[in-house]
Amino acid sequence: MYPNRKFYWRMALAVLLLFMLVTPAVAQVTTTITLQDTTILPLSLAYDATSGRFFMGTRADGTVYVVAADGTTQPFITDSALTSASVLYIDTARNWLFVLDSGFGGMMGMGGFGGQGQPPEGGQGQGQPPADSQFPQSSLRLFAFDLATAAKVLDVDLAAVAPDGPKMATSIAVDKDGFIYVTDSLAGVIYRVDSAGNALYLADQQFASQMSRFEGGQPPSGDTGQGQGQPPADDQGQGMGLGRMGGFGLSAIVYHPDGLLIVVKSDDNTLYKIPLDNPQNVTPITVAPALTAANRLALLADGRLAVISAQDGAVNILTSSDAWSTASVSATLSAGSSITALAASGQTLYLLQVSAAASSDSQSAPLASSAIVSLAVP
Repeated sequence: MYPNRKFYWRMALAVLLLFMLVTPAVAQVTTTITLQDTTILPLSLAYDATSGRFFMGTRADGTVYVVAADGTTQPFITDSALTSASVLYIDTARNWLFVLDSGFGGMMGMGGFGGQGQPPEGGQGQGQPPADSQFPQSSLRLFAFDLATAAKVLDVDLAAVAPDGPKMATSIAVDKDGFIYVTDSLAGVIYRVDSAGNALYLADQQFASQMSRFEGGQPPSGDTGQGQGQPPADDQGQGMGLGRMGGFGLSAIVYHPDGLLIVVKSDDNTLYKIPLDNPQNVTPITVAPALTAANRLALLADGRLAVISAQDGAVNILTSSDAWSTASVSATLSAGSSITALAASGQTLYLLQVSAAASSDSQSAPLASSAIVSLAVP
């Protein structure tokens, strides 16, 4: 059963707030594009350096817009199969625009590249959610569209290979061989997809997010398999409060040309590196000084890593001299306020600022003040 429209907009706003980075500091801005349409509540952003176009996606209806320099917007993708556009990514080699259609759904499990999400033999059962739970079941699909024609060229159902449990895909990266990587914050996995749409996933205990709220309680006493369990004593079957969901895990991923994936896990504020020649060797990156509330990542053309803090809105620029076993903060810039998405091209960061306010009609979309800010990194 799907939630009503009012409920959906509340959920969309809650997820939007998850990615907002709030700080009163003034950004070191080179260009700002203010969106003219205040009824659009954007969540995702991508910049195509080849054509000089910005693309912006919405969670509410899945529309992907092209944003002009004067702030006007034109729909670019309105595919009926796309219900949200929570993450965008430009693949310049193939001239593709990747779009993640992602939300919550299911229950939790573990695996590895090629794993199908079953718990290990003799593992602890996860239990079941209350039968009357209002938790929405959403799509988990990866699309790609041709940037020249907007034709759909790829449609991958990640849920078909995903582990059981809550799911929310949060970021995309592409390596030099064209493999696509997608982080799942709630399932605690990284999906790997080839150009033909074949998908596997990598799981590691270090990726696991703290989502016990939706595991439906503990299995029966003595049960070492897939026990049914009972909901927590104080669970009235709603299962929706963001304040009780626990920490969100993997929130961003980048591919580094040294043959590494670098991911950030927000609930324990840790960066990890994953060598693609040995993806089971997941190791934390020691950062000095320690980061706070690391949330979004972008790789600059010179190989430095930009990490945005959700606590103070700072953009920390990281360098490494030992293949990202350790890293140091070489510069800290101001990102501005209410940042929901981050993209990069060359030495420039592009930040999507969104401040949402409820509309006068509670059944309608909220109004939004949105802008794309360019931040030059020296």
